[in-house]
Amino acid sequence: MNAATFRFIQAHVHDDVHTLALHVKRTPEVDMSVALAQIEGYQLACVKLPTWCTVEGIEWPVRLSLEQCSSEPTALYKQNLLSSLGVHGTMADLTGGLGVDFSFLASGFQHATYVERDERLCALARHNFPILRLHQAQILCGDAVATLGQMAPVDFLFLDPARRDGNGRKVVQLADCEPDVLRLHDLLLRKAAYVMLKLSPMMDINLLCRQLDNIEQIHVVAVQNECKEIVVLLRRDHFGSPTIHCANILPDGLHTDVFTIDEEREVTLSTATCINTYLYEPNVSLLKAGCYKLLAARYGVEKLHPSTHLYTSHVLNPQWHGRIFRVEQVYPFSKSGIRQIGDTLTQANVAVRNFPITAQALRQRLRLRDGGEHYLFGTKIGQQKVIVATTRHPESQPTTR
Repeated sequence: MNAATFRFIQAHVHDDVHTLALHVKRTPEVDMSVALAQIEGYQLACVKLPTWCTVEGIEWPVRLSLEQCSSEPTALYKQNLLSSLGVHGTMADLTGGLGVDFSFLASGFQHATYVERDERLCALARHNFPILRLHQAQILCGDAVATLGQMAPVDFLFLDPARRDGNGRKVVQLADCEPDVLRLHDLLLRKAAYVMLKLSPMMDINLLCRQLDNIEQIHVVAVQNECKEIVVLLRRDHFGSPTIHCANILPDGLHTDVFTIDEEREVTLSTATCINTYLYEPNVSLLKAGCYKLLAARYGVEKLHPSTHLYTSHVLNPQWHGRIFRVEQVYPFSKSGIRQIGDTLTQANVAVRNFPITAQALRQRLRLRDGGEHYLFGTKIGQQKVIVATTRHPESQPTTR
């Protein structure tokens, strides 16, 4: 990047990219395509990677690489998880990408190897890593599988298998991702005592446990109640059941529940006979992990139905990890119930849980505008289909939903 292009970027870094592209005066010494791409990259990164944006001189990739990379909160989460293991010697990231996860994970190691087959991303890494003070980083442009077979053992390995097929379509199953960690499992654990995998938030956790051995921990990571990724930690000498960590990163801090599949399987479910004063919805990481019955026992609440992932109680439990609602009224799912709601409300947020129609179809029947302070849940308690009218309780966790 020449000096004129760099100065142009600095002068216009906060300007609207589309307006710049249409109206800015063209000068031959400014590479406008590079300048606009860097301005757009910086503006995207300010939301996703605020710490990187405080470092002058960072160069940004094409938009797709920024959209696919980890966000700073999830990268920090993995950094803290790694720190808890007390591993500080050598590491390798076999699927380097933009290097966001690498930059957070490598900071605690004496020597760290970044492996990426895309030379453009490697060139960015060579430029950015010294600026980020990752002087211990070695950059290798090459294939992950070939590098794994040739490399010396390290203390820690990280992989984020590509979740798109040859046609660019998204895939979820481990065997469809690249590299195939199922095939590489034994070699990975011969090369490192600890292996961390970043996987799709759509991954089936029970299937994952059946497919992969040596899983010590599974972390379902959500940011403001939106599930972002599943992080799997393999340990060479671990042969028992994994612990499952349900993490929700919120503005007020990290909220975590830890359980095992055996605990969930063995607990006796307590179901409600009626809907009481408070209605509870688990955060998305708990729902994704399948922690259903155990929640009722841990938080002193009752589940509405074995297949209805809503809970109720007479007495408020403000420690609940998720949304809390105060129940205003319970209506039967019938013509008379729908008529009563229509006589009372003109606007509400509508959701369904274990209900025969979709939220959109229910809203259409109710003829309500979306939004406002009221929340309606179409759900089932026992064998009875009902609509529960609620308002958010002040103790409820914040959410983007």
